Amino acid sequence: MQQVFKNGVIQDDHWSHLDAQIGADFTPESEVHYILPTDIWLRFANDFSGFLNCPGITISADADLESLTDVIDRVPLIAIEFSSFTDGSGFSTASLLREDYKFGGELRAMGAILPDQVPYLLRCGFNSVAFSRAEDLQHAVALTGGTGQSYQGDVETPRTPFQQRIAK
Repeated sequence: MQQVFKNGVIQDDHWSHLDAQIGADFTPESEVHYILPTDIWLRFANDFSGFLNCPGITISADADLESLTDVIDRVPLIAIEFSSFTDGSGFSTASLLREDYKFGGELRAMGAILPDQVPYLLRCGFNSVAFSRAEDLQHAVALTGGTGQSYQGDVETPRTPFQQRIAK
């Protein structure tokens, strides 16, 4: 079973990614949680009766969130696919999902992700990361295992430590 970095630890991934190549005759397996590409999710959206529960969705880092408002309200997991580790649009998309769209489910980074980016991903609202290389999981844990606090605000704690101190 594949593993992911989730909520600060390495965990088994209970989600199964499907690619865009599945056919119209696809029948979901019982007891499997699926993550579907956007176009496949929209195709099955009217009838998820064969699925264990509502599937998660994979979106591109620069997805038009306004067109996905109804989807965002329904899905338990949104996986943002980074096409390149130099493309920062996935960070902005995650922040928008958390702050503007009030998405409270699992927000997963996947694709071209480097372990060094994990602290920044967490600050933008991601709570899980799927790496293509298993050894990157340990590196992510090492980078986030400390108890240090960032001086800047983030999605979870928008007020800086300084703002928190002077508010007392």
